[in-house]
Amino acid sequence: MDPGKDKKLFVLVQKPKPSRKMRSLAVLTRNFVQLLQEVGNTALDLRYAVETLCGHKRRIYDITNVLEGAGLIAKISKNHVKWIGGDDAQEVALKSELEDLDRQELMLDQEKLFVEESIRSMREGCTSLAYVTDEDICNCFSGNVPSLCWIFYVRRFVCVAA
Repeated sequence: MDPGKDKKLFVLVQKPKPSRKMRSLAVLTRNFVQLLQEVGNTALDLRYAVETLCGHKRRIYDITNVLEGAGLIAKISKNHVKWIGGDDAQEVALKSELEDLDRQELMLDQEKLFVEESIRSMREGCTSLAYVTDEDICNCFSGNVPSLCWIFYVRRFVCVAA
C-alpha cells in the first residue's frame, strides 16, 4: 500500500474576513438595522444575523441592547428581536418635508432681503423729494381758508403768514 494514497487532505474553507473598516461598530449597526428592516414584522434570529453580518456575537448583542434601550427593537425571546421603530417610508416623507421647508426658508430669506433693500433705497432715494416749501402749503389753502399756515420742519414749527 502506498502511504500517500491513504492520506486525505482536509482544506478548511473560511469566509473572507471583512476589512477593519467594514467591521466597525457603526457599519455593523447600520447593516444590522437594515437587516432588521428587511425582515419586516417578523422576528430576526440573532444567530442568523451573526452569520450574515460576519460579526461577533457579543457585538451583535451590544447593538441589540442599545437599540432596545432606544425603543427601536423588542426582544421576542433570547435570540429573537423584532423591529418596532419607524419605517423607511416615514423617514423619506420627513426628509422630503424638511427639504421643502429648507427651500421655503431660502425663498423667504431672499424676499426679506429684497424688501429690506427696497425700503433702504426708498428711504435714501426720496430724501430730496420730501421737502415741501411754505409756498406749496399756502397754495393749497387759497380761497376762503384762513391765511395762516403751520409748517412742520424737522425739529420746530414755523408759522408762515400768507
